[in-house]
Amino acid sequence: MEFTGEMSTLPPPDIRGMTKPVVTTACAWYHIGIRVIVGGFLVIFGLLGNSLTLAIVSRMRSKPSSMHMLFYLVIADCFILGIFGPMAVVRPVLDLSGLASASHNLHIIGIACLSPVGNVVNLVIILLTVAVTWQRYISVHNPHKAKIYTSAYASKIIALSCMVFSLLFHLPNICEFQLRLTQDGQLQMIKAEFAKSRIYYIVYNLVLYYLITYILPVIALVMMAGALVKNLCDHKKMTSGQNSASNKAREDLTILVIVVAVIFIICQSFNPTRKILMHFFEPYPMHLQCGGSLFYFGPLYLISYLVNSACNFLVFLCCAKGFKKKVRNFLFGQSRVGPQSSVASTSESNNAPLSHKASNIKIKCEIL
Repeated sequence: MEFTGEMSTLPPPDIRGMTKPVVTTACAWYHIGIRVIVGGFLVIFGLLGNSLTLAIVSRMRSKPSSMHMLFYLVIADCFILGIFGPMAVVRPVLDLSGLASASHNLHIIGIACLSPVGNVVNLVIILLTVAVTWQRYISVHNPHKAKIYTSAYASKIIALSCMVFSLLFHLPNICEFQLRLTQDGQLQMIKAEFAKSRIYYIVYNLVLYYLITYILPVIALVMMAGALVKNLCDHKKMTSGQNSASNKAREDLTILVIVVAVIFIICQSFNPTRKILMHFFEPYPMHLQCGGSLFYFGPLYLISYLVNSACNFLVFLCCAKGFKKKVRNFLFGQSRVGPQSSVASTSESNNAPLSHKASNIKIKCEIL
């Protein structure tokens, strides 16, 4: 992922005959609306929502199979919001404040330092999204193997493998630029010799990068999500809408995973689209500047990452009814387990094995 001047509000000379003050004012307000207001809201809402999700899920006594991987996915989303959020919000504020030198330095730091770190975390999110969909696919289509591949231990191994693979894959990207401070106090990027190679650009930056970060994950998600949707429809036809609480909880979890996959595909599609446009609109940075053909498209791909990482809390609220109840209980301090009467205690002691099994089913149903 490269950052190539999406934040510039200075108009190129004589673009469509528009005068500089009008274009600059319109562009400034566009950046305020999209990057500062929308981007800032997504960062704040996403961090608060994801933090609340982590607090609630971590307190669950028993978690469904896919919930372990969703937990790690929410953690990665918090890191994306913390990395890409300041890149989306802070620089337009500096531009509007007249701090051109600070804005320039932040842009250079974003390209050379923050962007590679964000790429590492984003690939972790991509792999975890595929993993959680795969786990749900296994649970639905091969339930006898679910305990092996969807356990807490297996989820930790998969999450750790995703982090290691992402870090190793992005090592060239991390070492691609070096920073140098000029005499006038501005940062300058120096590209490494290996990064200047045409072969490196084609093989790594184009073929491998988009094959691993978009094409293969999207193909896998479309196939697995399609199979989950088909199974969900078939199951509803067979049960004719008469589901037990446990079956309803499983359906809610399946719907949640499908929605997460669909949102992921939509949001992750902006960056490949941007890459295609770079070949049709040259020079690309000029078309991104105020008054250029792609000015209004420029910030959207960065905002799309924030949307993908900020909306999971809403997805949990809309798709998991039990989670909505837990949020209400967590915020307003309602107890999770009500008081037991002596009669209930006696009954429970007399039917311990059956009662224990039923309580486990009830706990898992309440999660969703």
